[in-house]
Amino acid sequence: MTTAASIPDLDAFLRFAEDDDLGMVLRSHLAVEAVLNAALKSASPGGLNELDRLRFMQKVDVCIALGRVSIHLRRPFEVANKIRNRFAHSLAAELTNAQGEEFLDAFEPSVWDAGFVRRAYFAARRETSGSSKVGMAFAALYMFAAIDSGLTRDLLAPYLAARAERDRARRPSPTADDQTADLALD
Repeated sequence: MTTAASIPDLDAFLRFAEDDDLGMVLRSHLAVEAVLNAALKSASPGGLNELDRLRFMQKVDVCIALGRVSIHLRRPFEVANKIRNRFAHSLAAELTNAQGEEFLDAFEPSVWDAGFVRRAYFAARRETSGSSKVGMAFAALYMFAAIDSGLTRDLLAPYLAARAERDRARRPSPTADDQTADLALD
């Protein structure tokens, strides 16, 4: 059973890119599928009993039909699934520059307009490694699907908690003078 809690957080997802191509493709695909599963379950109050029987692209289409994922992400999901299937069914599969280009090109150009996303996109385009391009495209698909599904907070929870802890640690402790001044105001 996939819940928002079982979706890999952003840090875990980014560690997938450190794997070899096979590990990166399969783990990234599983992470993207976990986002789809969570989106489907959150859209259906009673849960979807048949979720495990749906194929990846069927999950994508149901998410689109329910308004949980943008129709504009369908093509990137198709390319991601095609790459995953190539690795799952061929011992000789490897990532090529052409696959990376195809995956990046599958996204609507407007998704790359936001500042850091735009910089990451152009950095990936400059790469000559298919692995780097495919990794960037999987990361983008993961984040865009999470944003569309309303799951961004779940994915970023560890970062938000660490940031809040850092902020608390940076606040100066109240001194005796501060406490005296506070009492004088009362």
